[in-house]
Amino acid sequence: MKKSIFIITTVLSLIQISCKSSQPFSDSSDMNKTLYKSCLNIIYLNPKYQFSDISITNGKLNKINDTSYSVVIDTSYTTKLVFKHQSKILKEINFRVKSMPEPELLFWSKANIDLNNITLNEFKEVRSISTVLKDFTVDCIFNMIHLTVIRIRDGEEKIIELENPTNIDLDRIKFSAQKNDIYIFKNIKIKIQQTNRIIDGKEITIYLK
Repeated sequence: MKKSIFIITTVLSLIQISCKSSQPFSDSSDMNKTLYKSCLNIIYLNPKYQFSDISITNGKLNKINDTSYSVVIDTSYTTKLVFKHQSKILKEINFRVKSMPEPELLFWSKANIDLNNITLNEFKEVRSISTVLKDFTVDCIFNMIHLTVIRIRDGEEKIIELENPTNIDLDRIKFSAQKNDIYIFKNIKIKIQQTNRIIDGKEITIYLK
């Protein structure tokens, strides 16, 4: 399991937006403001501002307390936050919606290993395997819930389906590995804990020298 933390904060006259983050947005254009699909986005409101209703298009908005709401978006590329008071629209704020990156497998070892040029001994020395969201620092906790491993040896395939894979599963795979084996890691799926959304990962193939 891999935790990754992202914190974004937008300072507006009306709200602050954050995935628990400290990286500021530019307020020069509404489209500079970004939310992310599948993860939990947190919107912090200015407690001094008076409004009676808040809604969002193309997403699900839930109140956390008087000054914060959670937003989950699955399909849209844009969304709009609408503030009203006594049925009158006070402000509309547009957001760009980005997808989270494909989860990638990360092989942990004492030494730096190149998966494009890995030896049998290096593979056997891998201590653990996990998933990461490369170049993404979002405050979301996720678990790898599925992994398919295909071993090709002397032209024959062996398929291993792993639910909630652990390092014990990795140990069984690497200890049976032989020189010139080909391993395909595919059907990688992670589950975002806060939203229960499932994201497919990036397939990887390694050739043991």
